[in-house]
Amino acid sequence: MQTVLMFQERLRISLPEDFSLVLESEAEELYPSLDRPQVILASVGFSRFLTFSLLDKPLGTEETINAARSFRNLIWSFYPNSLLSEAGSVRFSNLRCSGFSFRTGAKELQLFNTMFAASLENRLLLGTFGCGIDDGEGRKLLRRSIAEAEQMRIEK
Repeated sequence: MQTVLMFQERLRISLPEDFSLVLESEAEELYPSLDRPQVILASVGFSRFLTFSLLDKPLGTEETINAARSFRNLIWSFYPNSLLSEAGSVRFSNLRCSGFSFRTGAKELQLFNTMFAASLENRLLLGTFGCGIDDGEGRKLLRRSIAEAEQMRIEK
């Protein structure tokens, strides 16, 4: 595992060794909108991925479940047959986090995704992780990375 610090060293996460930051050119291809995630990490070959965005939207620690439910409803409005779970608590070291799972892709390539909302310094930290629908080992590795991620304490 490798340790990655992000958002000016305010969030620490451990990732499998084959993960790296996605190049800007690759990010543009994967996420054509200018509103793409701020941090995109992927395995070699892009078979497993993690994304993070720290948004300028206030979010208290007790509001993460409502945020996750709102995102779930949005996904459901576009892809009603894609949902795999209800919004609920997601294990995340010292942050309050809620999320849900859904599937995306075509018949040949089905992806298992989890979208989560956490409160990082009372701001919305929005993230996703995903892998092939049948990649049980990938799910386990990504869940472990999220479970062990932690907010770093900033000394003032």
